[in-house]
Amino acid sequence: MKTWMDEQAEANKKRVDKLMEGLPPLVTCKQAQGLLNLSRAGIYSLMDKGHLERVQFSMSNASGKKGGRNTVRITNTSIRNLLIRWLTKE
Repeated sequence: MKTWMDEQAEANKKRVDKLMEGLPPLVTCKQAQGLLNLSRAGIYSLMDKGHLERVQFSMSNASGKKGGRNTVRITNTSIRNLLIRWLTKE
């Protein structure tokens, strides 16, 4: 028999899955800001603390030469897991 807490956890997972529906596997900082309602600094703080998983890569410049800027993306899964943790926290 499911407890009230189990039912709430299941409902929270469904809410988060609906929110995350249609998002790419890697999202921009701006997209994460919108999903989590946090500032850019807040997103970077969560990445630095290990709560959000960052993927960093270098983009080549327009001419295709090395020396392009570094780009950061955040995994969709880490945002989902963080939202579920926040919603089920007692």
